[in-house]
Amino acid sequence: MTTRIILSAGMPRSGSTWLFNAVRLLLLKANFTITAKWIDDFIESDLSNADVVLIKLHDFNLDWVGQADFVVYSYRDIRDVLASIERKFCHTPTLELANDLIDIDYKWKKVANFVMRYESLDSKKESILNELAKQLGLHFNKKDFTDIQNELDNMKYSDSEYKNEIYNLINLLHVDHITLGGYGTWKGQVDDCLISEIEQHCLQWFIDFDYKISI
Repeated sequence: MTTRIILSAGMPRSGSTWLFNAVRLLLLKANFTITAKWIDDFIESDLSNADVVLIKLHDFNLDWVGQADFVVYSYRDIRDVLASIERKFCHTPTLELANDLIDIDYKWKKVANFVMRYESLDSKKESILNELAKQLGLHFNKKDFTDIQNELDNMKYSDSEYKNEIYNLINLLHVDHITLGGYGTWKGQVDDCLISEIEQHCLQWFIDFDYKISI
Protein backbone atom coordinates (compact mmCIF):
# COMPACT_ATOMS: atom_id res chain seq x y z
CA MET A 1 0.00 0.00 0.00
CA THR A 2 1.29 3.44 -0.94
CA THR A 3 0.45 6.01 1.71
CA ARG A 4 -0.70 9.38 0.40
CA ILE A 5 0.85 12.39 2.18
CA ILE A 6 -1.13 15.60 2.58
CA LEU A 7 0.36 18.72 4.14
CA SER A 8 -1.96 21.16 5.91
CA ALA A 9 0.09 24.34 6.17
CA GLY A 10 -0.78 27.87 7.11
CA MET A 11 0.25 31.15 8.64
CA PRO A 12 -0.10 30.97 12.42
CA ARG A 13 -3.55 32.17 13.54
CA SER A 14 -4.95 32.03 9.98
CA GLY A 15 -7.62 29.36 10.33
CA SER A 16 -5.02 26.67 9.64
CA THR A 17 -6.43 24.38 12.34
CA TRP A 18 -9.91 24.72 10.83
CA LEU A 19 -8.44 23.80 7.45
CA PHE A 20 -6.57 20.83 8.93
CA ASN A 21 -9.77 19.54 10.49
CA ALA A 22 -11.75 20.13 7.32
CA VAL A 23 -9.33 17.90 5.40
CA ARG A 24 -9.29 15.35 8.23
CA LEU A 25 -13.09 15.08 8.43
CA LEU A 26 -13.50 14.92 4.64
CA LEU A 27 -11.05 12.01 4.50
CA LEU A 28 -12.77 10.23 7.38
CA LYS A 29 -16.18 10.73 5.75
CA ALA A 30 -14.73 9.10 2.62
CA ASN A 31 -13.73 6.10 4.77
CA PHE A 32 -9.98 6.49 4.43
CA THR A 33 -7.77 5.19 7.20
CA ILE A 34 -5.80 8.26 8.24
CA THR A 35 -3.08 9.40 10.58
CA ALA A 36 -3.43 13.13 11.26
CA LYS A 37 -0.86 14.92 13.42
CA TRP A 38 1.04 18.08 14.22
CA ILE A 39 4.45 17.77 12.55
CA ASP A 40 6.36 17.46 15.84
CA ASP A 41 4.24 14.44 16.83
CA PHE A 42 4.91 12.54 13.61
CA ILE A 43 6.93 9.32 13.76
CA GLU A 44 8.28 7.37 10.79
CA SER A 45 6.05 4.34 11.37
CA ASP A 46 3.00 6.56 10.73
CA LEU A 47 3.74 6.24 7.01
CA SER A 48 2.93 2.53 7.02
CA ASN A 49 -0.19 2.61 9.19
CA ALA A 50 -2.71 4.52 7.08
CA ASP A 51 -4.06 5.25 3.60
CA VAL A 52 -3.36 8.94 4.17
CA VAL A 53 -0.98 10.79 6.47
CA LEU A 54 -2.09 14.35 7.16
CA ILE A 55 0.57 16.62 8.65
CA LYS A 56 -0.10 20.11 10.02
CA LEU A 57 2.76 22.63 10.03
CA HIS A 58 3.55 26.32 9.73
CA ASP A 59 7.20 26.71 8.71
CA PHE A 60 8.05 25.96 5.08
CA ASN A 61 9.65 22.52 4.93
CA LEU A 62 11.15 21.57 1.58
CA ASP A 63 11.70 17.93 2.58
CA TRP A 64 8.02 17.45 3.38
CA VAL A 65 6.97 19.36 0.26
CA GLY A 66 9.05 16.96 -1.81
CA GLN A 67 7.20 13.99 -0.32
CA ALA A 68 3.71 15.48 -0.40
CA ASP A 69 0.98 14.42 -2.79
CA PHE A 70 -1.22 17.41 -1.94
CA VAL A 71 -0.71 20.67 -0.05
CA VAL A 72 -3.36 22.94 1.46
CA TYR A 73 -2.51 26.36 2.85
CA SER A 74 -4.24 29.20 4.70
CA TYR A 75 -3.25 32.85 5.09
CA ARG A 76 -4.55 36.01 6.76
CA ASP A 77 -3.95 39.75 6.85
CA ILE A 78 -0.47 39.88 8.38
CA ARG A 79 -1.54 42.68 10.74
CA ASP A 80 -4.26 40.48 12.24
CA VAL A 81 -1.83 37.56 12.43
CA LEU A 82 0.57 39.63 14.52
CA ALA A 83 -2.25 40.83 16.78
CA SER A 84 -3.58 37.30 17.28
CA ILE A 85 -0.10 35.89 18.01
CA GLU A 86 0.33 38.57 20.67
CA ARG A 87 -3.07 37.82 22.25
CA LYS A 88 -2.55 34.06 22.27
CA PHE A 89 1.19 33.66 22.86
CA CYS A 90 2.26 37.07 24.21
CA HIS A 91 4.77 37.50 21.35
CA THR A 92 5.44 41.17 20.69
CA PRO A 93 4.65 42.16 17.07
CA THR A 94 7.69 43.20 15.04
CA LEU A 95 8.54 44.08 11.46
CA GLU A 96 11.00 41.18 11.44
CA LEU A 97 8.25 38.69 12.32
CA ALA A 98 5.97 40.16 9.64
CA ASN A 99 8.75 39.83 7.05
CA ASP A 100 9.48 36.23 8.05
CA LEU A 101 5.82 35.19 7.85
CA ILE A 102 5.37 36.89 4.48
CA ASP A 103 8.49 35.20 3.09
CA ILE A 104 7.10 31.83 4.21
CA ASP A 105 3.69 32.77 2.78
CA TYR A 106 5.07 33.30 -0.71
CA LYS A 107 6.89 29.96 -0.56
CA TRP A 108 3.82 27.99 0.47
CA LYS A 109 1.61 29.64 -2.12
CA LYS A 110 4.00 28.56 -4.88
CA VAL A 111 3.54 24.87 -4.01
CA ALA A 112 0.01 24.73 -2.57
CA ASN A 113 -2.75 22.89 -4.43
CA PHE A 114 -5.45 24.63 -2.42
CA VAL A 115 -5.21 28.06 -0.79
CA MET A 116 -7.71 29.44 1.73
CA ARG A 117 -7.99 33.09 2.70
CA TYR A 118 -8.92 33.43 6.39
CA GLU A 119 -11.34 36.26 5.74
CA SER A 120 -13.46 33.98 3.52
CA LEU A 121 -14.32 31.73 6.48
CA ASP A 122 -17.02 34.13 7.63
CA SER A 123 -19.33 33.58 4.69
CA LYS A 124 -17.86 30.85 2.49
CA LYS A 125 -17.34 27.78 4.70
CA GLU A 126 -19.70 25.68 2.61
CA SER A 127 -18.07 26.61 -0.69
CA ILE A 128 -14.61 26.07 0.83
CA LEU A 129 -15.56 22.56 1.91
CA ASN A 130 -17.05 21.78 -1.49
CA GLU A 131 -14.01 23.04 -3.38
CA LEU A 132 -11.62 21.29 -1.01
CA ALA A 133 -13.45 17.99 -1.50
CA LYS A 134 -13.38 18.48 -5.25
CA GLN A 135 -9.65 19.17 -5.26
CA LEU A 136 -9.08 16.05 -3.14
CA GLY A 137 -11.17 13.97 -5.54
CA LEU A 138 -13.88 13.23 -2.94
CA HIS A 139 -17.63 13.20 -3.58
CA PHE A 140 -20.38 13.73 -0.98
CA ASN A 141 -24.03 14.63 -0.79
CA LYS A 142 -25.35 17.81 0.81
CA LYS A 143 -26.07 16.09 4.14
CA ASP A 144 -22.46 14.88 4.37
CA PHE A 145 -21.21 18.44 3.92
CA THR A 146 -23.70 19.73 6.49
CA ASP A 147 -22.58 17.08 9.00
CA ILE A 148 -18.92 17.98 8.49
CA GLN A 149 -19.57 21.70 8.80
CA ASN A 150 -21.56 21.19 12.01
CA GLU A 151 -18.73 19.15 13.47
CA LEU A 152 -16.22 21.83 12.54
CA ASP A 153 -18.37 24.57 14.05
CA ASN A 154 -18.72 22.73 17.37
CA MET A 155 -15.20 21.36 17.72
CA LYS A 156 -13.26 22.16 20.89
CA TYR A 157 -10.11 21.33 22.85
CA SER A 158 -11.96 19.09 25.31
CA ASP A 159 -13.50 16.82 22.66
CA SER A 160 -11.33 13.82 23.53
CA GLU A 161 -9.11 12.53 26.29
CA TYR A 162 -6.18 12.53 23.87
CA LYS A 163 -4.69 15.90 24.66
CA ASN A 164 -1.81 17.51 26.45
CA GLU A 165 -1.85 20.73 28.46
CA ILE A 166 -1.47 22.77 25.26
CA TYR A 167 -3.56 21.17 22.51
CA ASN A 168 -5.89 18.31 21.65
CA LEU A 169 -3.92 15.59 19.88
CA ILE A 170 -6.80 14.74 17.53
CA ASN A 171 -8.16 18.09 16.37
CA LEU A 172 -5.07 20.14 17.39
CA LEU A 173 -7.20 22.86 18.98
CA HIS A 174 -5.55 24.75 21.83
CA VAL A 175 -7.17 25.73 25.08
CA ASP A 176 -9.01 29.01 24.29
CA HIS A 177 -7.94 28.58 20.68
CA ILE A 178 -9.79 31.57 19.23
CA THR A 179 -8.79 34.81 20.93
CA LEU A 180 -11.05 37.19 19.02
CA GLY A 181 -11.43 36.23 15.38
CA GLY A 182 -12.49 38.53 12.58
CA TYR A 183 -10.42 41.14 10.83
CA GLY A 184 -9.06 44.57 11.69
CA THR A 185 -8.28 43.23 15.16
CA TRP A 186 -4.87 44.92 15.19
CA LYS A 187 -6.54 48.33 15.49
CA GLY A 188 -6.04 49.66 18.98
CA GLN A 189 -3.75 46.75 19.85
CA VAL A 190 -0.68 46.89 17.63
CA ASP A 191 1.22 50.17 17.70
CA ASP A 192 0.17 52.49 14.85
CA CYS A 193 3.78 53.35 14.00
CA LEU A 194 4.63 49.66 13.60
CA ILE A 195 1.55 49.10 11.43
CA SER A 196 2.65 51.99 9.17
CA GLU A 197 6.16 50.55 8.98
CA ILE A 198 4.82 47.10 8.04
CA GLU A 199 2.49 48.55 5.42
CA GLN A 200 5.34 50.50 3.81
CA HIS A 201 7.91 47.73 3.97
CA CYS A 202 5.53 44.95 2.89
CA LEU A 203 3.50 47.04 0.44
CA GLN A 204 3.77 44.58 -2.44
CA TRP A 205 2.30 41.76 -0.35
CA PHE A 206 -0.73 43.88 0.57
CA ILE A 207 -1.19 44.73 -3.11
CA ASP A 208 -0.71 41.15 -4.29
CA PHE A 209 -3.41 39.81 -1.98
CA ASP A 210 -5.81 42.73 -2.02
CA TYR A 211 -5.57 44.00 1.56
CA LYS A 212 -6.38 47.65 2.13
CA ILE A 213 -3.77 49.77 3.84
CA SER A 214 -3.78 53.25 5.33
CA ILE A 215 -0.78 54.73 3.53
